[in-house]
Amino acid sequence: MSDLLDAIFAGGVGPDARLSIFTLPSRTTRRFEAVADAGAYIASLGDDADIYFGLGLVAGEPSGRGTAMDVAGIGCLWADLDVAGPAHKAKALPPSLDDAVALVRAMPHAPSRLVDSGHGLHAYWLLSEFWRFDDGRERERAAALARGWHGLVCASAASRGWTGVENLGDLARVLRVPGTMNRKLAAAPTRVRLLELDPTRRYHIDDLEAFTGPAPAVDVSQRATGTGHIVLRPDASPPAEKLAAALAESPRFAAAFRGQVRDIPDPSRSGQDLSLATIAALRGWADQEIADLIVAARRASGDNPAKALRGDYIGRTIALARIAAIERTADDVDITGLVPDARKEPDLAAQLRVNPPWKSVAQLMAEFPELRPPVVQGLLRSGETMNIIAPPKTGKSWLVNNLAICVATGRPWLDRYETEQGRVLIVDNELHGETAANRLPKVSKAMGVPMSEFAGTLEVWNLRGGLTDLFKLAPTLEAIDHGRFKVIVLDAWYRFMPEGKDENDNGTMANLYNRLDRVAMKIGCSFVLIHHSTKGNQSGKSVTDVGAGAGAQSRAVDTHLVLREHEEEGCVVLDAAARSWPPIDPVVMRWTFPVWSIDEDLDPAELKRATPRRDRRAKKDEPAKPKPEPWTPERFVAQFVGKRPRLREEILLAAGADPTLSKAKAKDLLRIAERAKPTLVHRWVDGPHVPVRFATVEQPLIDTEVRP
Repeated sequence: MSDLLDAIFAGGVGPDARLSIFTLPSRTTRRFEAVADAGAYIASLGDDADIYFGLGLVAGEPSGRGTAMDVAGIGCLWADLDVAGPAHKAKALPPSLDDAVALVRAMPHAPSRLVDSGHGLHAYWLLSEFWRFDDGRERERAAALARGWHGLVCASAASRGWTGVENLGDLARVLRVPGTMNRKLAAAPTRVRLLELDPTRRYHIDDLEAFTGPAPAVDVSQRATGTGHIVLRPDASPPAEKLAAALAESPRFAAAFRGQVRDIPDPSRSGQDLSLATIAALRGWADQEIADLIVAARRASGDNPAKALRGDYIGRTIALARIAAIERTADDVDITGLVPDARKEPDLAAQLRVNPPWKSVAQLMAEFPELRPPVVQGLLRSGETMNIIAPPKTGKSWLVNNLAICVATGRPWLDRYETEQGRVLIVDNELHGETAANRLPKVSKAMGVPMSEFAGTLEVWNLRGGLTDLFKLAPTLEAIDHGRFKVIVLDAWYRFMPEGKDENDNGTMANLYNRLDRVAMKIGCSFVLIHHSTKGNQSGKSVTDVGAGAGAQSRAVDTHLVLREHEEEGCVVLDAAARSWPPIDPVVMRWTFPVWSIDEDLDPAELKRATPRRDRRAKKDEPAKPKPEPWTPERFVAQFVGKRPRLREEILLAAGADPTLSKAKAKDLLRIAERAKPTLVHRWVDGPHVPVRFATVEQPLIDTEVRP
């Protein structure tokens, strides 16, 4: 393993050009400044993951695996060939590993290294020295050479009838690490094996370019999720009306969509994609619609959509489809049944028979076997929307800054709700940039979290002075790369309202939330909205009635989290209603500038009640109530635990009668007392099937207590 990586990256890897290691199914990317560190990490992963390394060393801190634009240099050229077999069915590929080896050995220069990838072959041609790119032109030259060389392999394969070999010469390519496991066929994992390695067989760039000829221009700015003006998304779908019409009017289109066209030279999924794209081109579909169609077809037929998310593959397929469509039209080929008859009205019933938008329960459960992954445990899942509601000037923004830092660093929020670490964007239309820059360090310091831990994972977009409504903002949000942000905060929600619209109008609010759902689906993130409560006391209202405005503001979201005043000054009760979580226990939070923290000593049931004016005047003249004595483990034991052993339930029941002590607090105090040094309470164990009891004295070796 390390021999190969050393041979490729010798003299190249370092702080400004790091080696990427990518794993599946976690889709995790780690980068290393030394080959030895990467090797140690790979060894620690064992055989439970598919492990890949990036052929190009990466500069900077790109998201995910990065793109060709992030590559700082390469140390070899390569060829990635699939071999016909159970993992690659219905493709025109080399029939065996030996055939693939013979193919690459027939190249103008012999490969320096060969690897059996498990279901194919990886061949490498080592460069005479690591090629570090001085500028963008060198990167373009390297990109052209890599694709040109891999193109030679494809051309040689095609001459032997193996037309399914693809050009995988893009700079951002990853290949499997020798010695690891190929788990593509879960029932039959196989080891990735080094077949031969000759590190002395190296080639100068000029020696290789002499055989590639003038290479076509390569767009190295292409991202894994886009190509030119086309955006590629795993959840893409073409226009529903166009899809339904094509499925109903063209049996061949429907067959290609299902991957069942058989009378074509290449009946593989790639061949089906080309057939589908050609018919769509004949029907006048735009490039983006065709790209979305290919992704949706692969998803619907159960094929891996990953290939359809590659810009080079989609671009090539659409280009070939356009050419084929022009040729069919020019040659007067009968295209009846492929394109719609303008005189025929669409048959909606037929469309619904072919492709209904609903699913059977069996289909639904098969497609969605699990809930969406959590972002904030107990409150928010991926792609969901959460309102945070409180009266004006309560400190909502400070609370959300705390939440944003917790998600950006993977810490539990309020030391209670676990979070899934990820990037966070705060879109703030209330604070000036100077104010936001002043607040975050204060919150960070109070939390004890160094700024360095989230300086690169928490981002702020200040819109104060340049306000825009959600409908104008949505296209910009939708252009964000899918998965870039775990959470986007919109603070404050009322300021994203379109001009002239009313938050008390259900239609307006429903449209806003519907638009936000569409954005969340496209970019794969959750939204947290900061909103204000209605005027007046909120203690008598249900959680979902606290927010100001039309009822849609609570019904349209997945989680409605509210802060209501507590009887204790400077405290609020946090409560929530969540669509995909069990009900939470409300908690009391205390404000200590600049953070909120949970106060277990206060009862969340003691909401501040509305008081008639005359009662308020009388209450004003009353002396302030003394604060209750704080509960300590010593006080708890002295009051509720004695020398006579008692069951846990007896102790907690007695403690529950005290109005200043919650059940959760009582449990915590009993646990702390048992673990204290010296021990304040002792366990009495009478046998494996007898409940444990607690006392302030140790259990004697012989139980002398007489129990009724």
